Amino acid sequence: MEALRLHLALHGLAVLTVSIVAGLILWRVLSRERDGADWHLVHASGSARGVLLIALAAIIHLPALPPWLMAAVTWQFIFFAWTSLAAMFIRALSGERGFYASGSLANRVVFGLYAAGAIALVPACLTLLAGLVRAL
Repeated sequence: MEALRLHLALHGLAVLTVSIVAGLILWRVLSRERDGADWHLVHASGSARGVLLIALAAIIHLPALPPWLMAAVTWQFIFFAWTSLAAMFIRALSGERGFYASGSLANRVVFGLYAAGAIALVPACLTLLAGLVRAL
């Protein structure tokens, strides 16, 4: 369990660091009086994902789940954080929003990254919730 805690904290800090770099890019974009909405998304949402992983590191020992399932949940959360951060970063660089699985390559990649992260996140949340309820 300690290894999972360390992975969550390490990836959380790494995601947070990338979002801080995005904040510096946001500052540069805004200082040039350009629209920074996409960079703001990377900065704010990336920060939230990093904090989420760090917070999960503090409670990962609480759910009543078998070790293999807890490991799967941990890596699903980490996968979600990185795929969504990558999607937001590509969105900010390309301007492609990724709402549909069509269009330019960048748009399809953004869509795929968002979709893959969301698909991993739902069972991870439900499993973690079940494990916490079971631990009561």
